Amino acid sequence: MKRLVTLFLATFVCASLLWLVIGELKQGNRSIGNGDGHDTNAPSRKVVVYYFHGNFRCETCEKFEAYNNEAIPTAFQAELKSGKLEWRNVNINAPGNDHFVKDYNLTTEQVIVSEFVHGKQTRWKDLFKIWDMVKNKQAYVNYIVSETKVYLNGTSQQGEETKP
Repeated sequence: MKRLVTLFLATFVCASLLWLVIGELKQGNRSIGNGDGHDTNAPSRKVVVYYFHGNFRCETCEKFEAYNNEAIPTAFQAELKSGKLEWRNVNINAPGNDHFVKDYNLTTEQVIVSEFVHGKQTRWKDLFKIWDMVKNKQAYVNYIVSETKVYLNGTSQQGEETKP
């Protein structure tokens, strides 16, 4: 009986580990790329909207996140479903996310819209005006949606970084 329980537990642990590995591999396929800039499952052009935050979340930070979580999925259902757009809520204090601070010159909670072509970032923009609009939800949502549309349409605007 003891051997049967041990065998069952060992099988359960192995199956669980396999399930986790498969889940990680599937999640990895949804990312921008595999590190070499060639993600065969990704569209040739993709826009990513990031909301960067830390571990501590103030009332304003929670509003940013709530407004973004409403604006992006509501306005861009088709783009999100097709993979042309990704919405990422990123804790910069989480392991492995510290590179974003340097990549985007992050100093506080920020929303960044970024364009990737064939897995490589081609341009990005800090939507810093969120700080001016946080008290006006509709203005905030309109700003996030309009800036995201600019990137989805492939047009340029003043104030964006073109060197990733």
